[in-house]
Amino acid sequence: MVGTVEDITGISGFGKYLTAMLELDAFFLNEDRHTNNIAVIYNKRTDGYRVCEYFDHGLALLADTMVDFPLGIAVEELMGSVEAKPFARNFDEQMDAAEELYGQQLFFTFQMKDMLKILEQSRKMYSEEICGRVEKILRYQIRKYNFFFK
Repeated sequence: MVGTVEDITGISGFGKYLTAMLELDAFFLNEDRHTNNIAVIYNKRTDGYRVCEYFDHGLALLADTMVDFPLGIAVEELMGSVEAKPFARNFDEQMDAAEELYGQQLFFTFQMKDMLKILEQSRKMYSEEICGRVEKILRYQIRKYNFFFK
């Protein structure tokens, strides 16, 4: 896929871009990264392409509380049923394959305290149950993917 995109668009480094996307999806448990959510942008003026900003993270962090990840079920149980896309059903499997080819691309410079500040602001809009769930997921993911943090 990377070679085809680079050949068609002339974009170099698409593999690194894709790797960072898969790493981000793994960290935030974004199960909606199908091939229609991987894009490049064409600029008619310059007749050139560039990578697109990452988008559509709407199903990250077990966000589908109505159907797939209902409230009231243990986060640990729910996290085991999240499936990655588009290259494998397992986030680590597809991320590791990409990193083997292009190296680790994602490095976070924030800490848990920074995320807690943002989460605190969210408590005005979301229930304590949802905010508590997000905090639990983030704490787990930070421990699991501590290599993303500098």
